[in-house]
Amino acid sequence: AAPGRSTGPAQADAAAMPAARESATDAPPEADAGRHVANPALADRWAAIVSRLVEQGAVSALVRELAMQSALVGVDDGASPPRWRLRVERASLCGAQTVERLATALGQSLSQALALDIEPGRPHDTPAQREAQAREQRQRSAVQAIETDPVVRQLLEQFEGARIVPGSIKPL
Repeated sequence: AAPGRSTGPAQADAAAMPAARESATDAPPEADAGRHVANPALADRWAAIVSRLVEQGAVSALVRELAMQSALVGVDDGASPPRWRLRVERASLCGAQTVERLATALGQSLSQALALDIEPGRPHDTPAQREAQAREQRQRSAVQAIETDPVVRQLLEQFEGARIVPGSIKPL
């Protein structure tokens, strides 16, 4: 499905996920495209689902990238089938086959019919953004642990010219 269009039904299990609801008609896409704060319940729900799909190997290649680079911005559980609205910035990820494969993977993982609507726009709080933030935090923590380690401090003081090489610290 091209941006702004829908896929057909897929399988998804609403009982498996918390009841995070946001009507797909609450605000027009252009109104909420400028918001910088994503709905935390929807973002958490989407991150958990995508993480599970990736861990299970249910998505790969472009389908994985579509899931990782998109944000769940609306869920209308009152529709039949429920409609999930994803915001995606990169149109190259929104090919009909890619969207349909994601819908199928969601359906198989969640066990209930659903429809995906793809809307163009800059997503906020995507699984990829969360992964990048976690990676950056692990790096900052690793650097801080080395820089404040008493043994490292002692060695730096003991040996003239000793230094911590920037970029050489990697988190475990």
